[in-house]
Amino acid sequence: MSISTIVMMAVALPLAANLAPPAGLNVTRAAANLRAAVETIPEPELRRRLLGDATQLAQDLRHASRLQRRARRFALATALERARAIEASVLTSDPGNGRVRALTAARTLIVLLAAGVQACRRDTDCGNDQFCERPTGVCSGDGPPGYCLPRRTQCICTTIEAPVCGCDGQTYSNRCRRLCAGVGEAARGECR
Repeated sequence: MSISTIVMMAVALPLAANLAPPAGLNVTRAAANLRAAVETIPEPELRRRLLGDATQLAQDLRHASRLQRRARRFALATALERARAIEASVLTSDPGNGRVRALTAARTLIVLLAAGVQACRRDTDCGNDQFCERPTGVCSGDGPPGYCLPRRTQCICTTIEAPVCGCDGQTYSNRCRRLCAGVGEAARGECR
């Protein structure tokens, strides 16, 4: 790690560590703030690349607001991963005034997104009493991120038969039974 990176971290980390998002700040506004901060980065190539990422992130968040609950969580998990990638790119670049502002804006957005959803790629990314719910058909660490869900201690499920195949290769009578087992969904219908 270079001296300039250490200096930038020394300035930016205390700002982000004590970060309490201002009242009324939502993820859409935070994404717009991030895009504006990225525009101040003096290095043209880094600014162009991160501007594309920040623009896509803002579009993803606008789209997520129109989705149903489960789909919205997946979209927010993807947005959280993209915000962390922007943060990592800014952290590894040479320090500068625009970079500190972009890093702070990225971390503000990360705090807001993480409050709503904890992104994950595998169960070990979640707490002991949670499991990683990935999009249907994604059972390994590759592919889009999921979000952490609590493992249910008591299960009261309907008797409606709507089989789903779990990532463990077992067929569950319905989604509720699968969630009670704390297992991801490999496919709708019985396992083959």
